[in-house]
Amino acid sequence: MSVLLSHRELNRYLDRICASGCAQVNRMIAEMESGRMIEEIAHLPQQQQQQILLELKSVMSVYISCNVD
Repeated sequence: MSVLLSHRELNRYLDRICASGCAQVNRMIAEMESGRMIEEIAHLPQQQQQQILLELKSVMSVYISCNVD
């Protein structure tokens, strides 16, 4: 049984991923939603990957006007 990431661990992954910019984060979200693995979290269990995906979507909802181009 997989355990969710701690708040500290989750933030560490989010910080690393979000540092790549809005366009890249949106691409990662799309890839994850389509079932593809992203390199940054491929080593984590599925449940933790889902936790990160949900948090990324939450973070990016704040930046809905971010230009993806």
